[in-house]
Amino acid sequence: MSDENPFAVAPPLREGDPEPIPTGVFVVSLVAAILGSLGLLGSCFAVVSLLASEQFMAFMPPKAQEAAKEAIAFQFIPSVIQTVLGLLLSTSLIVAAIGCFTRKRWGQSLMRLTMVGCVFSSLLAIGFQVWMIMFHAKTMAKLNEAQGMSADQALQMFYVGQIFVFLWVAVLMGFYLFSVVYLGKQHVTDFFQRQPR
Repeated sequence: MSDENPFAVAPPLREGDPEPIPTGVFVVSLVAAILGSLGLLGSCFAVVSLLASEQFMAFMPPKAQEAAKEAIAFQFIPSVIQTVLGLLLSTSLIVAAIGCFTRKRWGQSLMRLTMVGCVFSSLLAIGFQVWMIMFHAKTMAKLNEAQGMSADQALQMFYVGQIFVFLWVAVLMGFYLFSVVYLGKQHVTDFFQRQPR
């Protein structure tokens, strides 16, 4: 039988052993990598949707096609801006996460910069949603009407959907802001400064 005690305190690091990544840095990097991967997939799908919108509309009923054309007309430019930002920020999140996981000094700076960019992108998305609610709610509700809903039901469904969008963006912004503040703490900076370039 082994004499090893599974509850024994781990021995101190020996010279040359890699320093453990702080738990907070690991969690932020992991979430960033997941969000970056999902964002990259979503942005790629958005590009396909923008390029092939007419092909997708061909499968819709005539009434739904009219509603979709109206929605695409005013959403096109904001959608392009958000898609480009999504591609850039998602890629940067993944690269920054890799940098933090591999203990690179530039990982901390890139992650903080990317999180600031994500906050800006989130504020832009909120602005777009508010603009859409104020000026194009009825147009967007027509997509639901085309599926057999009454005008009132379609409008209610649109507003309910926007509530979930705002909640999701608020959660993401909370994470982004927390990450910017946490990664700027002195003990995190000290950890990265001790790592090789």
